[in-house]
Formats: sequence, structure tokens, C-alpha cells
Amino acid sequence: MATVAFGGSRWFEGGDVPVGWLVRSCLLAGRRLAVGCCVGGDALAISAALAVPGGAAALSVFAAFGPGGEGAAGPASEVGLVLGAAAAGASVSFWAGGPAALPCAARLACRSAAVAAAAVAGGPGSAGVWLASWRPGASVAGPAFLRFSALVVAGGLPLFVFGCPSSALPALGFGSWAAAAPSGAWASGWRWLPALLRFVVGTK
Repeated sequence: MATVAFGGSRWFEGGDVPVGWLVRSCLLAGRRLAVGCCVGGDALAISAALAVPGGAAALSVFAAFGPGGEGAAGPASEVGLVLGAAAAGASVSFWAGGPAALPCAARLACRSAAVAAAAVAGGPGSAGVWLASWRPGASVAGPAFLRFSALVVAGGLPLFVFGCPSSALPALGFGSWAAAAPSGAWASGWRWLPALLRFVVGTK
């Protein structure tokens, strides 16, 4: 089933990004949502999904910790919210980044890969969305973003980024960033257009 993977910075606080509308529009379009387990972008996406009637049933959460919160990354993990999502009917995959024996950083990285992989497995209609934390003069090209975006783009899916200007976004190969939509909630973001796709779009 078509799935939209939401990822984001742990320092993402929402700002002017209409996270609730983005999540709601995905759910109303019949998409499933795949989200991680951390504070910031993950937490806001989970909360937005739970606020939509029936949203929990379409929500898949990938947690790097166990069902009792063991293995959590301290204050970076939203244990209570994830357990609440499970109680509300969301599908929660515990230890999604590997067993407790793995270092926490490795589990978080593998967990993020699992979130992106869920969207790739969803097939046509799937996409990746990154909620960026940005400050003037900075780039959002951190390891987490680059890992998430690489998996989404390699899977042939559209990649959208919110929370920063296009000048803060790195090139992801041959292509460029373009406005995500002409109007509506998605208009505040950016979409990566690989060179071939941009050529096709530009010739229509």
C-alpha cells in the first residue's frame, strides 16, 4: 500500500511548517504513514496522525527501543508517545533498528533506514518527507538527512523537504530542487527533481 515516510531533525519544532495539514492530506489520500521514534519531526508527525480520526490505523511507527522503553536513546526518544500510539491502534515495530546489543547510534541509523524502506516497499504513490531544522547560513545536509534522502531517491520515490529554503539543501546527484506544489500546504516545501524527471516535467 502506498506509504509516505516522515523523517526529520530532532530539533524540528514546527515553526511555519503545517505538519498537521501535511499528515492529514496524506491520510485523506489513502496513504499509510511510516515514522520513527524520536523527538522533533518524528514526534510531530506521530501526534498529527493520532489527531486525525482513524489516523492511528494507518500509522506505522519504527522504534529503536523495546516495548518497555528499554534501549531508548534517553531524552531523544519519544517512548511515551510511541507507546501511546500503540495503545491507540498504530502498528509499532520495536527494535526496528536491531537488537539491544547494537550501539544506540547504529540502531537509530538502521531504524531510519527501515522507515524509508517502508515507503519504498509501498510502491506507486509513496514518498519521503523530511522536516528540517534550519538556521540562517546553515545547511540541512546532516548524516540523518543524507541517509534518509539517499534511500528515498534510490527507491525511485519523490522526496519533499520542509522547514528551510532551497539554498540550504544539498544536491542529491544530477537534478535540482523545485517548489513542491503551486499552492496549498505542500507549497511551503521543496521537491527533489532528478535531471531526467525535470526534463520530462519541463517539456510538458
